[in-house]
Amino acid sequence: MKQTMIVTIILFTVILVPFAHSRNEPVLYLNVGASAPTAPETFSEHWQRNFNLGGGIGFHLSPNLILQGYVARNNFTLDEDKFFTDYPQLGESVSIDGGELKFLTVFGDLKAVLGPSKARLAPYLIGGGGFSKQYFTDISISGKRITVELGIASETTFAVAFGAGMDINLSDNFALFIEGRYTIGFTENESIKYVPVKIGLGFKL
Repeated sequence: MKQTMIVTIILFTVILVPFAHSRNEPVLYLNVGASAPTAPETFSEHWQRNFNLGGGIGFHLSPNLILQGYVARNNFTLDEDKFFTDYPQLGESVSIDGGELKFLTVFGDLKAVLGPSKARLAPYLIGGGGFSKQYFTDISISGKRITVELGIASETTFAVAFGAGMDINLSDNFALFIEGRYTIGFTENESIKYVPVKIGLGFKL
């Protein structure tokens, strides 16, 4: 799977580089935001929303259609209160370390602007797919030796995402954007699903 991910990154590069050498002005994107877990139940109940950040580059296929390459990181922290509620056998005199869950995604996206692309407010739809590297920090419980099976592990998976957003064009070369996506990672067990909400900047290079 690691080799497949590397090949995918190379393919994205091969596709995007010709646009970079054309007259088509590339657009650079940077964002921060928050991500919320939604499914499966183990994920949504035992992990809390946390930050996301990312960046990418886009090229216009037409005035209203943009091809993007995007790399993002989504973090989630273990909900210790919920964890102790579900596993009362741990007692009250223990502490938990670890349990952080994060996703590094490499996506190719198509962004379709609805209406005039240079309007002050330009809503859009976006969707794409790629690979997601899922990192899970093992849970270390002090005070007792106990194994808890949460069905979460580190792995690399195929993932897709779709959503919508709004560009706020401040000038011909500079824009703010707000975007929400529904992301699905096709993991070995039940698919992981979460919603990143982003706020960021886009500017022509």
